Amino acid sequence: MNLLHLISMLNSEGISVANALGTDFSPAMIETARREAKNYLREQDLQNLEFHVAKNERLISDLSVFTTPEESTLKNSFHFVLGVNTIRYCHDAKRQRDCVRDIFNLLVPGGVCVVIDMNNRFPLFRSDLTNHFRRQKEKQCYVPSLEEYTEPFVQEGFEVLRSEHFCWVPHSAGELMTGLLTRMSPVLNTIARSRAMRSLVVSRKPEAVA
Repeated sequence: MNLLHLISMLNSEGISVANALGTDFSPAMIETARREAKNYLREQDLQNLEFHVAKNERLISDLSVFTTPEESTLKNSFHFVLGVNTIRYCHDAKRQRDCVRDIFNLLVPGGVCVVIDMNNRFPLFRSDLTNHFRRQKEKQCYVPSLEEYTEPFVQEGFEVLRSEHFCWVPHSAGELMTGLLTRMSPVLNTIARSRAMRSLVVSRKPEAVA
């Protein structure tokens, strides 16, 4: 849905999308995305949109199975990469640098990557609260710190444009809660920005890559 909303938003701004590609490690999620796309986007947008099963830590090799057998043709071909609630799984598997390296190789020089994920300092995630009161403690996916989200982008040669905590509005919020928390956000950012819901890292591949 993040990709579908992004395409719709760009269209509303008069920006055409030549090609868009969405990935997920779950085949069920990919099928759901394909169905939702037909209900959400215009017919002309669907012609330039693909969804494929691929894991974050091996994006290029997995995508080459569906798009082109030559991995080299995928490299330096994307202008923008967006990841929402995905990259923490690479940290959990200790494969974050593999993921970021593939993103770096996919992007054209000057291309931008935006990743948005959970902030490990936000105290009120529903899943954490639920598990806190369970008798049987289930293993939770590791949630990195903002510094840990940022570090692999620095290590792989990205220019980090923004690295910060943000967002006080849960994705499930209704109209009333959204309005209230939106108005409160400036105050919350002033007094407790580090406790916001999300971690944001915006990075750019240098124009001239050695």
